[in-house]
Amino acid sequence: HRIWNFTTNQVARITVRQGGTVREVIRQPDGLWIGVRGWAREINPFAMEEVTRALGEFSATMWLGRGAGVRERFGFGANLVEFEIELRGEPVQKLVVEFGGQSPMGLPYALTTVEGQPVVFEFPWVLYADLQRYFELAAPRAAQ
Repeated sequence: HRIWNFTTNQVARITVRQGGTVREVIRQPDGLWIGVRGWAREINPFAMEEVTRALGEFSATMWLGRGAGVRERFGFGANLVEFEIELRGEPVQKLVVEFGGQSPMGLPYALTTVEGQPVVFEFPWVLYADLQRYFELAAPRAAQ
């Protein structure tokens, strides 16, 4: 199940919200990445390009839940991590994935909107590890 389909050149901004912390980077049309909020370290442009490319191409193996009630069922609460990608264009498109609890397989549960409904799936571990490293995301926690 393809989640998103975009290229790095389409990305204008990435915002991460985790508790009260917000980290935000912009990608200029020439490919330069600039930390605009919450960044205390130098941005590795090659790593940022690669993780953004992977986000634009990733797929879910299967949907775990869809529709009303999935948020609570899979551990999405007040302390979640929200990852938002803003794409250039008219109108501006914002793609959001939220991370909730941890699956029995140790993978983070992720929630996004597909065809107007919330959908939960297991997020690919390697891609999540890259997001943790480059965006300082918290480790997934076991579902309650």
